[in-house]
Amino acid sequence: MKLKLKHIENQVVVILGSSTDIGRETAIQFAKRGAKVAVAASSKESLSSLVQELEQHDAHVIGFVADSCDKDQVQKVAEGTFRRFGRIDTWVHVSSQSLYGKFEETSEEEFVHMMDTNTLGPARSAWAALPYLKQQGGSLIVVTSVTSRVSGPFNSAYSASKHAAEGFIESLRVELKHEDAPVNLVNILPGPTFAGLTKTRKSKGRKARSIVPLSVYAFQKPKIVAKAILHCATHPERDFIIGARASIMILIHKLSPQVTENLSRLFFRFTRSYDDELPEKPHEDADDDSMYYSPPGSETNSIIGDWNVVQKTVSDKVSRHKKAVGVGALSVCIGLPALVAIFAKIGDYD
Repeated sequence: MKLKLKHIENQVVVILGSSTDIGRETAIQFAKRGAKVAVAASSKESLSSLVQELEQHDAHVIGFVADSCDKDQVQKVAEGTFRRFGRIDTWVHVSSQSLYGKFEETSEEEFVHMMDTNTLGPARSAWAALPYLKQQGGSLIVVTSVTSRVSGPFNSAYSASKHAAEGFIESLRVELKHEDAPVNLVNILPGPTFAGLTKTRKSKGRKARSIVPLSVYAFQKPKIVAKAILHCATHPERDFIIGARASIMILIHKLSPQVTENLSRLFFRFTRSYDDELPEKPHEDADDDSMYYSPPGSETNSIIGDWNVVQKTVSDKVSRHKKAVGVGALSVCIGLPALVAIFAKIGDYD
């Protein structure tokens, strides 16, 4: 079947992980453009506030309390959306979780939970969405991360889960092409983005900790990622890298992984940690498994998470002007030998 994507105003869109940050902004943008929207999130309070906000835009909306780690709940989102609107045109998987800390301080339970959320989560979305998307054609959009291509220190579990998610997406894409299925499977790879993930608890049973890079001003707003998602809902894409920083990181890593490793070491020399800013527990009723809870403020109608920093970015422009990006990439390639010569050894100067 030939793939023909509808205009946004004619679409029924499901967003899993829509209560805050990227997911919330994406839901709002789809609603403003006239789409029928089904939003799903694990926080009932956040979900309720989002549904109310979308209704203010006269949107046709339905909300589901659902955890991406629960296959039955995700399946009920698909079934409920189909009963309400009669079809699903686009399914967006945004739900994700991060964990910062040294690998040796990360428990097996924590590592498994990262894989369950960030790798099996997209798989559960695919299991639920594909039967409906195949009926009339549509898009399955998964938000992963630049970390699925370029790993960094202190987030081994997160990096592993995102690499695995990309492997799953690539394998599934080939299967869908072999079936000639009318499904636009897109991997969204944002660079550093203001989100609840920006401020994350370190690990279970230990003091809550926030690790914040000094380059936080280079972070992009969730609205930029939301724009990319809306673009991919109407235009067949494969991988959609968001942000000049992400594109440069991936390019350099392809040409010289050693350079990116040494740059990462430099980057984290300038990382600040705030051990006393977060409470021992996310709220009074929480146990010590603070990893399983959202960061402070995520229970509200937050779009840009904890670090509400005014910043300038050209990331939204870059992703939509691929020719200009190509010229820039060529310039980087010309100057890269010098860059490699400098940074390939920089890690030796401790």
